[in-house]
Amino acid sequence: DLVHMQEVARIMGFAPDEIMILRGKQPTAAAIRNGIASWLTEGVGPDDMALFYYTGHGSFIADSDGDEQDGQDEILCPSDIRAVGDRLENVFRDDEFGSLIVRVPTNRCYVLIDACHSGTASRGQVKFVKKRMDLTEPGAVPVGRHRGQFTPEGARPSAYIALSACLDNQSALASENGSLFTTGLFL
Repeated sequence: DLVHMQEVARIMGFAPDEIMILRGKQPTAAAIRNGIASWLTEGVGPDDMALFYYTGHGSFIADSDGDEQDGQDEILCPSDIRAVGDRLENVFRDDEFGSLIVRVPTNRCYVLIDACHSGTASRGQVKFVKKRMDLTEPGAVPVGRHRGQFTPEGARPSAYIALSACLDNQSALASENGSLFTTGLFL
């Protein structure tokens, strides 16, 4: 998945020094938070492009604040997730993700989540990408409008495009060549 996503980022116009990759044990809950809260926001302006990509495990747990119709918060499962008694620690809840991603100061933020139960998880491996872009340059990616479920509270609706591998109640599919979602982005 990472090899395919690096090619997708290259096709989108990102240079190697505009990409931060967390892999193996690196994508802890704290590292993902820090990547969004600092690295992905630093030096990014309203006309720049930002990309958040996650491939790994996703799940759901009991809703912590009563904002979910199904009573479940969707979560990303960082490398340091662990069970303590009957609860999970170091999860990355959809609510927290949404509150962090709206702080990325761009009108063009792409969120790609390749995980089970990821339909609204945007409220493994993590890639943070940022690029300064002149909107008059040939091949500039136009701003799109996401008409689905992801528009975090406080976000401008046209600022975010979010794609996920499956709905909240589904499992993502994979083959021996990688996940079908990321492979589909690559092809």
